[in-house]
Amino acid sequence: RELYFFHRVTMQTSYAPVQFETSRTRFIGRGNSLENPAAFTKRRSVGPVRADVDPIASLRVPIELEPGAAETVVFVSGAARTREEVDVLAGRYRDLLHVGRAFELAWSRAQVEVRDHAYSAGQA
Repeated sequence: RELYFFHRVTMQTSYAPVQFETSRTRFIGRGNSLENPAAFTKRRSVGPVRADVDPIASLRVPIELEPGAAETVVFVSGAARTREEVDVLAGRYRDLLHVGRAFELAWSRAQVEVRDHAYSAGQA
C-alpha cells in the first residue's frame, strides 16, 4: 500500500519562503560531512522535488529576530494512507494553537497510559 508523507513548518511570523531539500547528497554537499553539511553553510535555492536513492526531508526557514525577541518554530512530520488524509493533517497543524493542543493531548494520553499500566517512575 502507498504511504503519503508530509513535512511542514509552522511559526507565528513568516519571514521568508520555506526552503527544502529532498536529496541527502545535495544536503551534505561535495566534500562536506554530516557535521558540516552544505545546507548549513551556503545559501541555497530550493532544489527540485524528485525521487532519490538516498532521500531526506529537510526544511530550512530563515528568520530574523530583534534582540530580546522570541519566535516559536515547529516542524511537523506525518504520514497517512491517502493524499487527502495528508492534506487534512498538514492543514490541521498550520496553526500554532492546534500544534500546542496536539502536545497537550499527547501528554494527557501518556499520563493515562502510565497510570493504567502502573509503571514506576523509572519505567516511565
